Amino acid sequence: MSGIECQPIQGAMYAFPQIHIPGKAIEAAKERDLEPDVFYCLELLESTGISVVPGTGVGQVEGT
Repeated sequence: MSGIECQPIQGAMYAFPQIHIPGKAIEAAKERDLEPDVFYCLELLESTGISVVPGTGVGQVEGT
């Protein structure tokens, strides 16, 4: 998918993709006082019903 990169999954039930969030989405997150990854996860849940965990919740290193 465009804007998403991920290392190959090797025997696990989870993945840690790197998602490139558009600038407009980052601004929208700031307006709602949310981290961009949290905003992305909430928007994904609300629009598709898919639940994911933001990287900041599991020790994500900034810029990854």
